[in-house]
Amino acid sequence: MSLPFSALDCRSVPRARSAGVRAGWGGALGLACLSVAGCGDEAPLQPRPEAYRVVVGMPSDEAAPPLVDVVEGRPGSYRPARPRQCDTFRQEARRKVDILWVVDSSNSMADVQQKLATYFAGFVAELAEAAVPVDFHLGVITTDVDRAEEALGIGPGWLRRPAGATEPFVACAPVGGVVRCNVGDGSAAAAVDAFRLLVQVGVDGSPEEKGLLAATLALSEPLRSTRNAGFLRPDAALSVIFVSDEEDSSCGPYVDDEPCLAGPSCKCEDSPTWGSVAYFGRFFRGLKGFGNDASVRIGAIVATERDVLDFPDDTGRDYIGCTSDSAVPCRVDGAAGAAGAECAFHAPRYVALAEASGGAAVSICADDYSAGLSELGLGSSGLRSDFPLGRMPIQHTIDVVVVPNDAVSCNDAAPCSAAFPDCIRGLCSRNVARGLPEGWEHVICSGGTQRNVVRFSGRSIPDPLHTVEVCYDVDVGTDVSMCQ
Repeated sequence: MSLPFSALDCRSVPRARSAGVRAGWGGALGLACLSVAGCGDEAPLQPRPEAYRVVVGMPSDEAAPPLVDVVEGRPGSYRPARPRQCDTFRQEARRKVDILWVVDSSNSMADVQQKLATYFAGFVAELAEAAVPVDFHLGVITTDVDRAEEALGIGPGWLRRPAGATEPFVACAPVGGVVRCNVGDGSAAAAVDAFRLLVQVGVDGSPEEKGLLAATLALSEPLRSTRNAGFLRPDAALSVIFVSDEEDSSCGPYVDDEPCLAGPSCKCEDSPTWGSVAYFGRFFRGLKGFGNDASVRIGAIVATERDVLDFPDDTGRDYIGCTSDSAVPCRVDGAAGAAGAECAFHAPRYVALAEASGGAAVSICADDYSAGLSELGLGSSGLRSDFPLGRMPIQHTIDVVVVPNDAVSCNDAAPCSAAFPDCIRGLCSRNVARGLPEGWEHVICSGGTQRNVVRFSGRSIPDPLHTVEVCYDVDVGTDVSMCQ
């Protein structure tokens, strides 16, 4: 049966969902309705053809896996996501430090002691004339642990008493913005003069220099609370500085292996049964209690070099170290002004202990001690140089930023000053470059102990109350629970 087109009601015809409808009278009639203007009250519509292509062949299922992007060099490698972590620290508010000098008193040290006395003014100036003056104690002992003379005040680990002082050490502290000391007229200059006399400890001490043992005696009971009472303060940083022209002999057994590094003892065994470097390192770090080992630093003025020395003796052994003049043989009698070059034997025990604590080791053969003493002075400022990280970082992702205490907000319209030129997270800051001596380094292990610290050096050590921000990607796949 056919119906007249005029009798069709467009609303009664099912709408085609697309122009691709091919079967059914409703689809045909629907298209007819769409083509008639004025059908019902609706506006006329135009069908939009679909984009399509014809695939030749039989239908089939796609068996290949979905395509993925693969990083070159790591096919099939999947690792956990790397979290980003920022550790924030605040530098100490006050510079307060106890400095113990351990000076070699053997017969070859006269010239070195004189140079120390000459250049010490620069060392004290670094402490007393800093923008924030340092509250410091200065004590002096010798490397001789065999001699004890009560009448002279000489003994193993005994602090030498400055003339006119009630304490066995030089003490200086800021009072009303001015540094006052316990010697002479109370000035910093008086402290310099007092120390010049203290470091000239004489040259009649034992030829077996046991500096590490002497320092442990000075800082242990019973001397710590009797003869040396008041020197070591619980709330101050500690710096121990060794000055010697030979290697330390605080060990057992001694061996006669080459190259020889000391006098009668020749050298310490590589792994002595007593007195290892690690042993002394643990002792010094433990003086400040658990978690405070960063406040202990070791320094050394010793032979850091390994040059072959022309040192004649009856044994014919080989010696290494440094010399003031490589063109002439070393002076062997030790007398000041005698013929021959000033020579010092390489001192790896002192150097290793200094490096493990974040301190400095400088050459005893230098013509001018100004630079070396200045470096030691900065390392003895009482400020933290080591900042322990919360997790293990991926090396190349570490960013270190220092923010001043009086931080200034910044943006594109408000640039920063030259001292803190970088606008980071809206504050004027300073990005600190990696690398010593004027930047930072990441130390995982030191002296056989797990550290995982960012260590500053030299003038890059943050000032009091500055904030240190260390941001890094966490290395979730590295196990550093054991240090080899």
